[in-house]
Amino acid sequence: MTRNDPGAVDVFYDVARQTLGDERVLTLPQPVMGGEDFAFYCQKVPSCFFVLGLIPPGKKSVPDLHQPTFNFNDDAIATGVEMFCRLALREP
Repeated sequence: MTRNDPGAVDVFYDVARQTLGDERVLTLPQPVMGGEDFAFYCQKVPSCFFVLGLIPPGKKSVPDLHQPTFNFNDDAIATGVEMFCRLALREP
């Protein structure tokens, strides 16, 4: 089971809001129940699992991962790279 460290979650939200703005940082209303290998890292290192929004403007949803109709929204790559860079370079 993936467990987010409260401190890592606070850091993520702070960096995400500074980077993307409050209106682009959302909390999922329900936990995601899929399997995730990242959970093993979280057991050893305080971590926070986050997802990138892949729904393109004008659409209400995208097919689930691992479905033949899923098509990754390449427009999300720049956001993901920026978030990881800012998280890595933040002042402790």
